This record gives sequence, C-alpha cells and structure tokens, in this order.
Amino acid sequence: MRATPLLGIFLVLAGCQPTESALGTVSAVPTTDGTSVAIGGAKGASGAPATAAAGPAIPAVPCDTAFTGGPAAGPKPAVTTKKGEGYVVEYVAAATADVGKPAATCVRITPTAPYHVNLKYPFQVDVTPPAGVDARTPMHKEDAEAYADTEARVSLAFIARDGGDKNFAATIHFGICSDAVCETPTEELAWKTAAK
Repeated sequence: MRATPLLGIFLVLAGCQPTESALGTVSAVPTTDGTSVAIGGAKGASGAPATAAAGPAIPAVPCDTAFTGGPAAGPKPAVTTKKGEGYVVEYVAAATADVGKPAATCVRITPTAPYHVNLKYPFQVDVTPPAGVDARTPMHKEDAEAYADTEARVSLAFIARDGGDKNFAATIHFGICSDAVCETPTEELAWKTAAK
C-alpha cells in the first residue's frame, strides 16, 4: 500500500489557510512547487470553483485610455516609468478606489529598438494585494488587453473590501528578443491606492 499520495494530500490540506472575502471563503492551498491554488470562493463561467490561475471573479477594467487621458478619460494621468535594456515598463496606478467597486492599475511594456515582445515567452504578472483587497492574479498573456510584437498591456484589476491606504506590489515577467538575442526581464512594481 502506497501512503505517499495520502500523506501529500494531508500535508497540502494542513497548509490550507481559509480567508473570508466578498467572494466567499477562499482557501489558499500550497503546492509542492511553492505556489498555491485557491479552493472555493468565486465560481467560473462553467459554475465550477475558480482557481488561482483564473483569479477571483473581478471584472476587467479597461486600460485603453489610461496612458493618454483626454476629454473622456480626464486629465493625463501620472505614469511611473522603469527602463531596462531593450524595454520600457510604464504603469498608471489607481490613486483612489471606491470600496466594493472594481479599479485597476494599468501596465504597459514597450520594447525599444531593435527588440520586440517575445510572443512565445510565458508572460505573467503576479500581484500581491494588501489585506482587505481581492485582485486578479496571476495574469497571463491571455488576460492582456494587448499582446503584440510592439506592446504588451494589462489591466491589474482589484476590488477593495474596506477603506484606507492600500500598498500593492507586483512582479512582471516577460520576454523580449532582437535578431541576435532574447532576454527575459523581471520588473518589480509598487503603488499605493486610497480606498474610500
């Protein structure tokens, strides 16, 4: 009789940490590779429980005008810029958010010549939301608003469950290539949003 699978299941369930959210009780179960999977909480389109890969059921918040502003979008927003060899990462953080309503920080990656976005590299953004916030995480290229040779753009949507200053962190993994070489940069992002 093999006890290893049962022992593994016991150890995984023993590490289960349920949390209460606006989406119901969600448990983060650690996996053997150091990540975790959400169990319970929001339901996916099929009615099955959403997983960590799908993230909580938070609607997408469009970022199409986040970097340009304009009459419909309001004044031009403050853009935080991080530059690396072959790319620029820009993000517009939500300065404020209404409690219980979706908000987003918008991220754009633009390769610089002679580089382009590596469409085959597994793009991922991991958001570390503060206490009292549900966030769509992780985000992949399928979740991006734009994912092309010239630009990758993603909306990091979240819902604040209570008020106060919320300090976020995110790690973005992406690939860029030139004719000579491919690179796989990682950038750390941080921002504060006042939930009211």
